Amino acid sequence: MKKIKIWIALCFSLLLFVKIAPTAEAASEIQLHTAYYGVNREDALVGKVMPQTKPEEFLRQFVANGQLHLTNGVKTGSRLELLQGDKVLDSLTLVVQGDCNGDGGFSVTDMLMVKSVLLEQQSLSGAKAQAADLSGDGKVTITDFLQMKSIVLKQKKLSTQQLSGTALPPCRVLPLGGTMPFGSAGATGAAAPVVEGNAVTWEKGILRAVNLGTSRVYTGEESVLVVVTELPQSVSFTQKSLVLNPGASQKLGLEYRYPVYTAAKFGSSDPKVVTVDAAGTVKAVGVGTAAVTVTLDNGASASMTVQVMPLLEKITLNTSSMKLKPGTTKTLTAKGYPENTREPLEWTSSDPAIATVDGNGVVRGVSYGTVTITCTGKYSRVSASCKIKVCNLVQVALTFDDGPGGSKTTELLDALQKYNVKATFFLVGNRIGYSESIVKRIAAEGHELGYHSWAHGYFTDMSAAEIKQDYETFQKALYEACNAQATVYRSPGGAYNKTSLKTIPLPHVLWSVDTLDWQHRDPAKVKQNILEGLKDGRIILLHDIHQTTIEGTIAALKYIHEKDLDVEFVTVTQLLSRGGKTPVAGETYYSG
Repeated sequence: MKKIKIWIALCFSLLLFVKIAPTAEAASEIQLHTAYYGVNREDALVGKVMPQTKPEEFLRQFVANGQLHLTNGVKTGSRLELLQGDKVLDSLTLVVQGDCNGDGGFSVTDMLMVKSVLLEQQSLSGAKAQAADLSGDGKVTITDFLQMKSIVLKQKKLSTQQLSGTALPPCRVLPLGGTMPFGSAGATGAAAPVVEGNAVTWEKGILRAVNLGTSRVYTGEESVLVVVTELPQSVSFTQKSLVLNPGASQKLGLEYRYPVYTAAKFGSSDPKVVTVDAAGTVKAVGVGTAAVTVTLDNGASASMTVQVMPLLEKITLNTSSMKLKPGTTKTLTAKGYPENTREPLEWTSSDPAIATVDGNGVVRGVSYGTVTITCTGKYSRVSASCKIKVCNLVQVALTFDDGPGGSKTTELLDALQKYNVKATFFLVGNRIGYSESIVKRIAAEGHELGYHSWAHGYFTDMSAAEIKQDYETFQKALYEACNAQATVYRSPGGAYNKTSLKTIPLPHVLWSVDTLDWQHRDPAKVKQNILEGLKDGRIILLHDIHQTTIEGTIAALKYIHEKDLDVEFVTVTQLLSRGGKTPVAGETYYSG
């Protein structure tokens, strides 16, 4: 196996040695890289060494000792670099490949052909003899293959001079069809350059790549070695976009499809937003968006978007806990701070077998159990969580008539907020004017507004015209108070008829649980009647104009919270809309 590796390496032994930087003391770890087609420079690490000799001597010995293991598909232009940090101490580029069968590439077929030559099972024609000039006579003949055989059999060693071959000029890489200027464009007395090899042609000062391979082009004043490749010479960033905080920095990664590693020049479209140094490290300067570009010396380039924005410092959710039934959905809403951030949010469930969440915060119950739903900033990684319980949830609507009830309604709203309860308030119109702040709060905190006549008059005692005027007067006053209107209504005293149902363009809501709070004025009975009425779909009737009702309601909510009962209080419309239903104007509802 070792012998095979050696002759594979020696198929590539005609090498271009390019001294990149002066020899330096090995003050830190030295790494050997080989840059193959389509491989990141960082991913092409061959080994880490601390050579005792000069770096360039080590590199030659490394190849001469058969330690260069090249794989199927390696082509002309593969490069070795000896690096100390980011500094290139020495390098060499493979110029002549072991393409023995003349198919334009190096593969296992060529290895087998070389082996058969070494075993004297066949001979090579001059056209296919593309192995290294090991004899140093300036030609590639069977003599070189015989010398290779003696090396494989360890009968002979190569000298550094033989290994390095004839000194070659600077190397340039062109794609098929590519051009580059060289020499004089037909000036009087100017001689045409000498072109060795058929990879390029020259005409009027322009070299054109016409065949795969290499050509040496020279005049008395200048020379160049041109490597022509069929692969696109390109570069790309390892990520398409980047988001940073002001002041943050990050080094950009590059992916090369370029046979000879070349210097990359970076630039920013807006240095007031981001700057980029010669090593490709981006620094965020100010909020905004800029394009960062990289350009190779052959003109290949790439661009990526860098967005600088204040990342999230805090996320809050609309609730810290939530309950739902299997098969139902509820939506969590998130608010980020600072508010001008545009950082994307990611939603995750600690156990999708119990509850799932999509990218918009919509939670779906799957099976009974408890999970945590977390909302996280994509880049800042700040997060907020909500405890989700999937259970046999009972949904009930609390409704309050005859208000607003002044300070009593305010006390009730405080309790509803504390226990995360939503309710429906059937208001009396002539009370709105002196309770505007309360009405605004009812609407702002997500409770539902209902119409309960202008002055608690019975609709059964009114004509259609009177009902219409009463309704329109109410809605106008309500809108002026809180910029919202009633979405449901309840007849005072529960008294209604066909005229009221036809005239009022809203769903008509009565009740399935009457607490009789207006009659007994007993907080304990209010609490008891609420707790006994906790059946799914029930609509509970209460009045927020009685202090005893407020006290009994708060006591019931406290008990439900402390016992962690699987009960959720929703608005009337939410209750009537379950299962995809829509409440209909003119219909009377007692429960959901």
